[in-house]
Amino acid sequence: MKIYYDPETLNIFNYIDTDNNCFIDRTSRPETSNVFITIPPEDNCINISLVRDGDVIIYNKVQSPLWMYYDKDAMKVISIYDMNIIDHANAYPHNIAENVGHIQIESNTDIGFIDIHKDEDGNVKTFINKRREKYHWLISDWDTIREKRNKLLSLCDWTHTTDVQLTDEQKHKWAMYRKSLRDITTTFKHPSDVIWPEI
Repeated sequence: MKIYYDPETLNIFNYIDTDNNCFIDRTSRPETSNVFITIPPEDNCINISLVRDGDVIIYNKVQSPLWMYYDKDAMKVISIYDMNIIDHANAYPHNIAENVGHIQIESNTDIGFIDIHKDEDGNVKTFINKRREKYHWLISDWDTIREKRNKLLSLCDWTHTTDVQLTDEQKHKWAMYRKSLRDITTTFKHPSDVIWPEI
Protein backbone atom coordinates (compact mmCIF):
# COMPACT_ATOMS: atom_id res chain seq x y z
CA MET A 1 0.00 0.00 0.00
CA LYS A 2 1.33 3.44 -0.94
CA ILE A 3 0.32 6.70 0.72
CA TYR A 4 0.83 9.90 -1.27
CA TYR A 5 1.37 12.99 0.88
CA ASP A 6 2.47 16.62 0.94
CA PRO A 7 6.14 16.61 2.05
CA GLU A 8 5.79 19.97 3.82
CA THR A 9 2.50 19.59 5.70
CA LEU A 10 2.37 15.75 5.78
CA ASN A 11 -1.28 15.99 4.68
CA ILE A 12 -2.34 12.71 3.06
CA PHE A 13 -3.65 13.05 -0.49
CA ASN A 14 -4.30 9.54 -1.69
CA TYR A 15 -3.76 5.80 -1.25
CA ILE A 16 -2.86 3.20 -3.84
CA ASP A 17 -3.33 -0.54 -3.64
CA THR A 18 -0.03 -1.76 -5.08
CA ASP A 19 -1.26 -5.33 -5.45
CA ASN A 20 -4.10 -4.29 -7.74
CA ASN A 21 -2.42 -1.09 -9.04
CA CYS A 22 -5.46 1.10 -8.40
CA PHE A 23 -6.19 4.23 -6.41
CA ILE A 24 -8.53 3.64 -3.53
CA ASP A 25 -10.08 7.06 -2.99
CA ARG A 26 -9.44 9.11 -6.13
CA THR A 27 -9.16 8.21 -9.80
CA SER A 28 -5.58 9.39 -10.25
CA ARG A 29 -2.50 10.43 -8.33
CA PRO A 30 -2.85 14.07 -7.20
CA GLU A 31 -0.75 16.43 -9.33
CA THR A 32 0.41 18.23 -6.18
CA SER A 33 2.47 15.28 -4.92
CA ASN A 34 4.67 12.51 -6.30
CA VAL A 35 5.91 11.69 -2.80
CA PHE A 36 4.78 8.53 -1.05
CA ILE A 37 5.63 6.00 1.65
CA THR A 38 4.82 2.30 1.57
CA ILE A 39 2.99 0.56 4.40
CA PRO A 40 2.29 -3.14 4.99
CA PRO A 41 -0.95 -4.40 3.41
CA GLU A 42 -2.29 -5.53 6.79
CA ASP A 43 -2.44 -1.91 8.03
CA ASN A 44 -5.64 -0.09 7.17
CA CYS A 45 -4.61 3.02 5.24
CA ILE A 46 -7.47 5.16 6.54
CA ASN A 47 -6.22 4.72 10.11
CA ILE A 48 -2.81 6.22 9.39
CA SER A 49 -1.29 9.59 10.27
CA LEU A 50 2.18 10.78 9.22
CA VAL A 51 4.84 12.34 11.43
CA ARG A 52 8.40 13.50 10.80
CA ASP A 53 11.28 11.91 12.72
CA GLY A 54 14.31 13.91 11.59
CA ASP A 55 14.58 13.31 7.84
CA VAL A 56 12.41 10.20 7.96
CA ILE A 57 8.62 10.11 7.52
CA ILE A 58 6.97 7.47 9.68
CA TYR A 59 3.35 6.52 10.15
CA ASN A 60 1.23 6.00 13.24
CA LYS A 61 -2.06 4.20 13.62
CA VAL A 62 -4.73 6.69 14.54
CA GLN A 63 -6.25 6.40 18.02
CA SER A 64 -9.19 8.76 17.45
CA PRO A 65 -11.36 8.85 14.32
CA LEU A 66 -11.93 12.63 14.63
CA TRP A 67 -9.74 15.00 12.60
CA MET A 68 -9.69 18.69 11.78
CA TYR A 69 -8.42 20.61 8.77
CA TYR A 70 -7.70 24.27 9.51
CA ASP A 71 -6.40 27.40 7.81
CA LYS A 72 -2.89 27.98 9.21
CA ASP A 73 -2.77 31.64 8.15
CA ALA A 74 -6.18 32.62 9.58
CA MET A 75 -6.03 30.07 12.44
CA LYS A 76 -9.58 29.09 11.52
CA VAL A 77 -11.36 25.73 11.50
CA ILE A 78 -12.16 24.58 7.95
CA SER A 79 -13.77 21.20 8.60
CA ILE A 80 -14.03 18.37 11.08
CA TYR A 81 -14.61 14.82 9.96
CA ASP A 82 -14.86 11.27 11.28
CA MET A 83 -12.53 8.67 9.75
CA ASN A 84 -15.27 6.07 10.21
CA ILE A 85 -17.25 8.00 7.60
CA ILE A 86 -14.69 9.66 5.30
CA ASP A 87 -10.93 9.33 4.89
CA HIS A 88 -8.19 12.00 4.76
CA ALA A 89 -7.99 12.17 0.99
CA ASN A 90 -11.69 12.73 0.39
CA ALA A 91 -12.03 15.12 3.35
CA TYR A 92 -9.13 17.33 2.23
CA PRO A 93 -10.43 20.91 1.69
CA HIS A 94 -9.27 21.54 -1.87
CA ASN A 95 -9.36 25.18 -3.09
CA ILE A 96 -10.45 26.53 0.32
CA ALA A 97 -7.11 27.64 1.79
CA GLU A 98 -3.50 27.59 0.60
CA ASN A 99 -1.87 26.80 3.92
CA VAL A 100 -3.82 23.92 5.41
CA GLY A 101 -3.08 22.29 8.76
CA HIS A 102 -4.26 18.89 9.94
CA ILE A 103 -4.66 17.72 13.55
CA GLN A 104 -6.32 14.89 15.39
CA ILE A 105 -9.10 15.54 17.94
CA GLU A 106 -9.67 13.46 21.05
CA SER A 107 -12.58 11.03 20.68
CA ASN A 108 -14.60 12.38 23.60
CA THR A 109 -14.43 16.03 22.49
CA ASP A 110 -17.68 17.98 22.14
CA ILE A 111 -16.95 19.35 18.68
CA GLY A 112 -19.90 21.76 18.50
CA PHE A 113 -17.93 24.72 19.85
CA ILE A 114 -14.40 23.52 19.13
CA ASP A 115 -11.90 26.20 18.16
CA ILE A 116 -8.13 26.49 17.76
CA HIS A 117 -5.32 28.74 18.93
CA LYS A 118 -1.54 28.66 19.23
CA ASP A 119 -0.01 28.22 22.65
CA GLU A 120 3.07 30.14 23.82
CA ASP A 121 5.34 27.61 22.10
CA GLY A 122 3.51 27.98 18.78
CA ASN A 123 1.75 24.62 18.97
CA VAL A 124 -1.81 24.44 17.64
CA LYS A 125 -4.26 23.50 20.38
CA THR A 126 -8.01 22.98 20.43
CA PHE A 127 -10.36 24.44 23.03
CA ILE A 128 -14.09 24.88 23.57
CA ASN A 129 -15.20 28.40 22.66
CA LYS A 130 -18.80 29.10 23.69
CA ARG A 131 -18.52 32.62 22.24
CA ARG A 132 -18.60 31.03 18.79
CA GLU A 133 -21.80 30.00 17.07
CA LYS A 134 -22.32 26.23 17.33
CA TYR A 135 -20.61 24.45 14.41
CA HIS A 136 -19.40 27.91 13.36
CA TRP A 137 -17.20 26.60 10.53
CA LEU A 138 -20.34 25.42 8.70
CA ILE A 139 -22.12 28.80 8.81
CA SER A 140 -21.98 30.59 5.48
CA ASP A 141 -24.87 33.09 5.57
CA TRP A 142 -25.34 36.25 7.62
CA ASP A 143 -29.05 35.57 8.27
CA THR A 144 -28.17 33.09 11.03
CA ILE A 145 -25.96 35.67 12.72
CA ARG A 146 -28.44 38.55 12.34
CA GLU A 147 -31.26 36.48 13.81
CA LYS A 148 -29.23 35.66 16.92
CA ARG A 149 -27.94 39.25 17.15
CA ASN A 150 -31.49 40.64 17.10
CA LYS A 151 -32.58 38.25 19.85
CA LEU A 152 -29.63 39.24 22.04
CA LEU A 153 -30.41 42.93 21.50
CA SER A 154 -34.07 42.45 22.42
CA LEU A 155 -33.08 40.62 25.61
CA CYS A 156 -31.29 43.71 26.88
CA ASP A 157 -33.69 46.44 25.68
CA TRP A 158 -34.63 46.95 29.34
CA THR A 159 -31.20 48.48 30.01
CA HIS A 160 -32.19 51.61 28.10
CA THR A 161 -35.63 52.27 29.52
CA THR A 162 -36.12 55.59 31.31
CA ASP A 163 -36.84 54.09 34.75
CA VAL A 164 -34.05 51.50 34.81
CA GLN A 165 -32.00 51.53 38.01
CA LEU A 166 -28.44 51.28 36.73
CA THR A 167 -25.38 53.37 37.47
CA ASP A 168 -23.87 55.47 34.68
CA GLU A 169 -20.99 52.98 34.48
CA GLN A 170 -23.40 50.06 34.11
CA LYS A 171 -25.39 51.91 31.44
CA HIS A 172 -22.16 52.59 29.56
CA LYS A 173 -21.13 48.92 29.68
CA TRP A 174 -24.54 47.83 28.36
CA ALA A 175 -24.34 50.47 25.62
CA MET A 176 -20.93 49.15 24.54
CA TYR A 177 -22.22 45.57 24.54
CA ARG A 178 -25.19 46.56 22.37
CA LYS A 179 -22.89 48.47 20.00
CA SER A 180 -20.68 45.37 19.65
CA LEU A 181 -23.77 43.36 18.71
CA ARG A 182 -24.94 45.91 16.15
CA ASP A 183 -21.44 46.05 14.60
CA ILE A 184 -21.13 42.25 14.23
CA THR A 185 -21.73 42.27 10.47
CA THR A 186 -19.03 44.90 9.87
CA THR A 187 -16.52 43.70 12.47
CA PHE A 188 -16.13 40.24 10.93
CA LYS A 189 -15.51 39.39 7.28
CA HIS A 190 -17.40 36.09 7.23
CA PRO A 191 -20.25 34.65 9.37
CA SER A 192 -18.04 31.76 10.47
CA ASP A 193 -15.55 34.25 11.94
CA VAL A 194 -18.01 35.75 14.43
CA ILE A 195 -17.08 35.76 18.10
CA TRP A 196 -19.95 36.99 20.24
CA PRO A 197 -19.23 39.75 22.78
CA GLU A 198 -19.39 38.86 26.43
CA ILE A 199 -22.45 40.13 28.32
